[in-house]
Amino acid sequence: MTDPADPVLEVRNLRTVFVTPAGVAKAVDDVSFSVRRNEILAIIGESGSGKTVTALSLMKLVQTPPGRYAEGTIEIDGRNILALDEKALQDVRGRVVGMIFQNPRASLDPSFTAGSQLVETLLRHQPALAREAARTKARAALIEVGFGDPDRVLASYPHQLSGGMCQRVGLAMVLACN
Repeated sequence: MTDPADPVLEVRNLRTVFVTPAGVAKAVDDVSFSVRRNEILAIIGESGSGKTVTALSLMKLVQTPPGRYAEGTIEIDGRNILALDEKALQDVRGRVVGMIFQNPRASLDPSFTAGSQLVETLLRHQPALAREAARTKARAALIEVGFGDPDRVLASYPHQLSGGMCQRVGLAMVLACN
């Protein structure tokens, strides 16, 4: 059993760099922080200060190359994310940690309905769930994020939803996966 005082996220001395024709650009330079269960951390800063690259680094989503994790560790529930292979990362992403991207339309596939994407995400991360149970859970998650007509949202394609609605669908995905 984990101690509630133990961090669920611990970042130590993280350096994420990008190799460019002009040289090495330090996007994240010696960042450290920890977050315990039921804590909230806000990362603020001006444009270009490394907030997005820090967030992408947390889930090992920085495109390599040109990006590279030059130094440091990222531990989620005691697992060093930077040491995991892609298969192990897929088990962590969505099941243990989730991300709601700034551009909500880019995170949803335009060729599938919001409902099919919610259901498939649930089935991927909760394989014991039956398809109909996943649909019920997806519907409940949409209600939880404030949709008054979840059935319409389930049947809608991302282009049929506003940017804010797409962002709430992303939030529903994260919440539905616990």
